[in-house]
Amino acid sequence: MDEGLLSHKYRIQAVRMFVSHLIEQFGDRPTSHVKEALARSIVNEFPKLKGEDGDGYEAWYTSSIGQHAATGYLEERLRNVRKRTAKKNHVSIRKANKTNSDSTASSVSSLESDEGQLLLTFPDDIEPAAIEAMVQWMKHNKEPLGKVREYHQKTAKSRLMWIRENPEGVAIFAKYPRLLDTSGL
Repeated sequence: MDEGLLSHKYRIQAVRMFVSHLIEQFGDRPTSHVKEALARSIVNEFPKLKGEDGDGYEAWYTSSIGQHAATGYLEERLRNVRKRTAKKNHVSIRKANKTNSDSTASSVSSLESDEGQLLLTFPDDIEPAAIEAMVQWMKHNKEPLGKVREYHQKTAKSRLMWIRENPEGVAIFAKYPRLLDTSGL
């Protein structure tokens, strides 16, 4: 920092850190109120980051007005993260569609009843650390609903095995609170 100003390099790092926290807590599409509250908090906690226009937080986030899209450091970073995520998901889907059914069948496990009847089918390629990260994310987030449902589906096998070992309802709902408040799960 020179003369109390944040250099371009450090501003980029700060924006990445703030947006990472924002996504962790609210998903990649937080409401405009959440983004504005974060922008206001940034300039309240770090007055040197206050802009000269308006209330001083507008450089960090300005909500959309009419046909003009929302802008600011936080919004631009969120757009870039969403764009990168969409591209990665698009490539993954395309690659998955190219694989043959044998490779798909080999990466899937199923739980069977004692009679050999198929009950559920789950993907096997999810790392335990990724499952735990999804479970932790779901503890703190109700939105975006699509992401909650996706994580709920991806953690189904792990959750089922854990529930079989821990029959107490209180413990189950403490670890998986979205089972109580998300319809359709």
